[in-house]
Amino acid sequence: MGTSSGSRTRSSLVARGAIAALFAAAALAICPVAAGQGSRVLVDGITVLSGGLVGDDSVASPVLRSDVELEARLMLLLSRGPAWSSAAIDEELIARARRRISHVRLMSRQARQIGEVIQPGDKAKLRSSLEKLAGGVDALVRIAESCGADEGDLDIWVEDTLLAAAQLTYLRERLEPPGDEELERIFAEGDHPFAGQPFDEARREFSRYVMEQRVRLELLEWLDSTLQHRKISLVE
Repeated sequence: MGTSSGSRTRSSLVARGAIAALFAAAALAICPVAAGQGSRVLVDGITVLSGGLVGDDSVASPVLRSDVELEARLMLLLSRGPAWSSAAIDEELIARARRRISHVRLMSRQARQIGEVIQPGDKAKLRSSLEKLAGGVDALVRIAESCGADEGDLDIWVEDTLLAAAQLTYLRERLEPPGDEELERIFAEGDHPFAGQPFDEARREFSRYVMEQRVRLELLEWLDSTLQHRKISLVE
């Protein structure tokens, strides 16, 4: 992801697949939650400092408890639908939401630093998709308000998601797709969900699977490298 005007104008194309990947990651992160309306009192405050330099938290981005609960509820909305967006949230989901928002903010910070710009049309489309999933504008705002968040926090979530998506796409585009011989070798090893299927029938989906595994590894390596210089500090 460079800083040229060409990369800026193609951001809407770049974002589509990466946003889908981020949403899929959120769905995979969902853990069992109890049905029913949560009743705990929300007391906002800093729960994480994300992106501070090692030895210096002055440049860190504070993540509030309301940010984490909003993340958790949007994860439920995206993976389970509007009926689950008001469900009681357990501590495992809160931990997953805290981890996800911290990583997304690291990625969005990196995207901003190298000049990535959010296209207004992308922002509007993502916000519109959330509103449709929630059952309308008012319903989405109510989800935010139930967490102690507001319209501004929803805007931050949308912007950070788009910027993190662009960073994920940049990592993806650095990778070479596997060639046929490599695919056949990996397939023959059998350590994958396609074991038992004929290679020719599974080739297309298997190629996609191998690429996604490489993207995940690239992301993990990027996070590991980034956290050599920046850190995520748990406050509570």
